[in-house]
Amino acid sequence: MLHSIATICTASLVDRNVVPKEKQKIYIYGFELLYSFSFFLIFATSISLLFGYADMLYMFLFFFVPIRVVGGGYHASSYGRCFILSNAVSILAVLIAGLLWNVFGSGAEVYFFTIFLLSEIYIWRNVPVKSMKHAMRPDRLLKNRKRAHRVLILDTAVTFVISCMCDGPIVRVPLVAMVMVAILILFAKKGESYGELI
Repeated sequence: MLHSIATICTASLVDRNVVPKEKQKIYIYGFELLYSFSFFLIFATSISLLFGYADMLYMFLFFFVPIRVVGGGYHASSYGRCFILSNAVSILAVLIAGLLWNVFGSGAEVYFFTIFLLSEIYIWRNVPVKSMKHAMRPDRLLKNRKRAHRVLILDTAVTFVISCMCDGPIVRVPLVAMVMVAILILFAKKGESYGELI
């Protein structure tokens, strides 16, 4: 379905001479990514508004999306699987953050911050994920590594500010987001070794 929509949109741009015909495949891919993320965002936002956790969802996305864009990690084999996995990960992250707050409250901060930092160290050492399917030039890998490191530094600073200024389950969201990213990087590394996981 996404491919059909992306093909129609690209064909419209080619017909109007906005896009050269030789770049058609690139634009189709770009539209597929745009619509895939848009559909995920619309669905996840609808669910989060319905159940009253939109603030936690957007906090999760603030930490999760930038590092995944520059750092990579596990990618599903189809847009349908990506849609399901993305929504499952975001809903699970919000539920886990809420559960951690309900069980531990504001206690165990040292443990949570340690887990957060360990996740960030793992991510720092393993980004960007090198993919056989989507190989990158060495200069691009180096740029993405530097960008990922900047994102991780920003994440650490923002997490510290959030933990000082906020209260409630939202303070656990950065921790859960970084653990999820670390897990997806681990899955990507295992996937490259053992074939497709999902």
